[in-house]
Amino acid sequence: MSFRLLDPPDALRPLFECCWEIKDEAPSREPQRILPDGRAEIIVHLAEPFEDFRDGQWRTQSRCNFAGQLTGAMKIRPTGPVHTIGFRFHPHTAGLLVREAQALAGQVISLTEIDRGLSSLEGLTRRTAATSTDRRIAAATRHSLQRSGNVTVSELARLAGLDVRQFERRFTRAVGIPPKFFCRVQRLQRVIAAMEQPGNAWVDAALSCGYYDQSHLVKDFRELAGDPPSLLLRQDSDLARHFLDRGQSLCRG
Repeated sequence: MSFRLLDPPDALRPLFECCWEIKDEAPSREPQRILPDGRAEIIVHLAEPFEDFRDGQWRTQSRCNFAGQLTGAMKIRPTGPVHTIGFRFHPHTAGLLVREAQALAGQVISLTEIDRGLSSLEGLTRRTAATSTDRRIAAATRHSLQRSGNVTVSELARLAGLDVRQFERRFTRAVGIPPKFFCRVQRLQRVIAAMEQPGNAWVDAALSCGYYDQSHLVKDFRELAGDPPSLLLRQDSDLARHFLDRGQSLCRG
């Protein structure tokens, strides 16, 4: 499966930090796993759509979808030749475009069910021009990313100049998940990247990334990735690792 990054159109940069494209003429039908990364996406299938596993059954995705913030690992699989483009939101911008971003966490839903005008580039461009970023929440997400999630909600609220409850409401509305959960996701992403480096023992990597001990790490892996770290790292074909290795660090600059 080939993967490449694309620059979003200039008019969409306020909402999207990057785009990606995957292609495969003859993909394996084996289920693949996507991990939470703290970003929602718009996903457009130009060839055959993927299926995702929800509520105990496989469901075929629409051609153009809003993929809400993941709160755990999601299993997907191709249904035929793959040519898919994704528009990856900045962490704090999904709620500007999709008011139901919090309610849609963990879901993949057709954009036409949310707003038919969003299912075209022209519609996205018009809506982007009409949005205004919540700069306080943008600053808080940037700080969390810089700290790889090793920051308290109280510290983020002080940075944003808001009391904790007001900050949590505004953050969740903009990002789609609560700030404490967002920080957990960033810490998980950092430790996976650290464990990919040759010679790094995963226990040492965990401690350096802010986990208290081995049990703390394993708990987060099971809840957010679905497997303990040793098993996850052996699954070389997972799209989860494909996006981690080639996409996310580049999107973040």
